[in-house]
Amino acid sequence: MSDEVADALLTLSGPYGPILAAVLAHEENDIEGVEETGLDPFIVAHAYLDAVAEAVATATALSASRT
Repeated sequence: MSDEVADALLTLSGPYGPILAAVLAHEENDIEGVEETGLDPFIVAHAYLDAVAEAVATATALSASRT
């Protein structure tokens, strides 16, 4: 794991820290928390939904390959 990823996961710092903080705030429906990261809540919400759709598609493909 890179130092940048570790910093984000452990202390919400580094280049990815604000992104992770925004996602965590979004999951808590904390719009102000998202805004505090400097990211747009609308963009974070849409990126989150896109990521969930990709995760479901990946999980479905992996499940299908096991049968």
